[in-house]
Amino acid sequence: MIVYLETYGCTANLNNAEIIEGLLKQRGFCVTKQEPKEKSNSIAILNTCIVKGPTLKRMERRISELSANYYAVIVTGCMPKIYGDRIKKMCNGKCICIAYDKIDKIPEIVEKIMEKKIQEVNKIINKPGTFVPLNVAKELKNKVIGITQISQGCTGRCAYCIVKHVKGKLKSFDEELIIKNIKDDLAKGCKEIWITSQDNACYGLDNGSYQLVKLLKRIVSIDKKFFLRIGMMNVQHLKHFIDELLDVMESKKIFKFLHLPVQSGSDKILEDMKREYKIREFLDIVKKFRKRFKYGVLATDIIVGFPTETEKDFEKTVEVIKKAKPEILNISRYWPMPKTYGALIWKEVMKKYGKTKQDLEKKAKDRVKKVVKVFEEIARNSNQRFMNENNVVECLVDKIGYNIGKMRTYLARDINYRLIVIASTKKLLGKFVKVRLQNATAYYIKGELLDNKIHRET
Repeated sequence: MIVYLETYGCTANLNNAEIIEGLLKQRGFCVTKQEPKEKSNSIAILNTCIVKGPTLKRMERRISELSANYYAVIVTGCMPKIYGDRIKKMCNGKCICIAYDKIDKIPEIVEKIMEKKIQEVNKIINKPGTFVPLNVAKELKNKVIGITQISQGCTGRCAYCIVKHVKGKLKSFDEELIIKNIKDDLAKGCKEIWITSQDNACYGLDNGSYQLVKLLKRIVSIDKKFFLRIGMMNVQHLKHFIDELLDVMESKKIFKFLHLPVQSGSDKILEDMKREYKIREFLDIVKKFRKRFKYGVLATDIIVGFPTETEKDFEKTVEVIKKAKPEILNISRYWPMPKTYGALIWKEVMKKYGKTKQDLEKKAKDRVKKVVKVFEEIARNSNQRFMNENNVVECLVDKIGYNIGKMRTYLARDINYRLIVIASTKKLLGKFVKVRLQNATAYYIKGELLDNKIHRET
């Protein structure tokens, strides 16, 4: 029986999908990410994400579609813990829900489904979830990039976030397990390491202190050539050790990349969102990062259309974007997620001002368009300045793009995490190359591969 695996969501979810596939293949199952023709004799696994309303709706559609065609459907990821009963109603009880912290049980569940021992499946599902996603079999989605989760959960209480209800309180993983996981990925040939969690900055805080810098020092001491990407970090924690972080980021192995969500440019909205910092603290960190790394890449996130956001609040967000000048901007239109404080505020605002859901959504859409226009000019100018001052750079080719006739495009990153697109007839994936920069856009820089400048590094 073929097992079809479909996954959505964040980097941690992608890593969990790699683990699910690896564990299944270890037990001898045939796993595919292309839907099989004979669906009625196959099992589908849907690794879900529910971070935003549209994503949740997509998950619901996929559950209905898969359950109508497959012999059995296993739903995992973030959705089961919050929407378990809802899932069962959507698929008439045909779906099997397994929480993200029990994905190590999936191979056993697949076996029981094939043996038609449904009662035993229920016993497996009801066991406590204690799985740690480190040092287990996994099938790398990208042979160049190794993902390591350093913790689960967070310390926040954000009004808009449903993930907190899924992942719970912070649980930092053991440092030795993390280091071993990274070394194993490097031994497999990975040249780029991503460390990820719901908030990397609070790593170790559940054990009494901030321990991210200590962890990073151990990672960069590993005797291999690779680039390390530090995932998202929140201001309320990073402000306590930003100087120490920037010191360790001087390492030639760490991307000069800072993912620092701001969410809003208004202190009032941040308070309503229950974000535990001020705008000045965000800008202070950005200033220090820019001073230390002239060409470094700043990524930030904003939520547009929070229920209490006025036009003045929105303009403050635009001004903060202009001040911070991020090279990457993740824009989300606010969606009231069930069981969150933000959803209650949303209802109160509609009632108080006589607004409809459509009114609030339209206003948010219009504001998104304004932010995109501002951001694209900032990002284009940043890439143009970088190209003007850096004619040739070394970068790591970490992804394959698309074909253009006999040529293929590749995506590469320099030490600053600038995205560089290269077209070549050569096989470049996983190689360090020298590239001459040619043309800048808001989202990437086009580059030309320099002849005989391909390096195999170990």
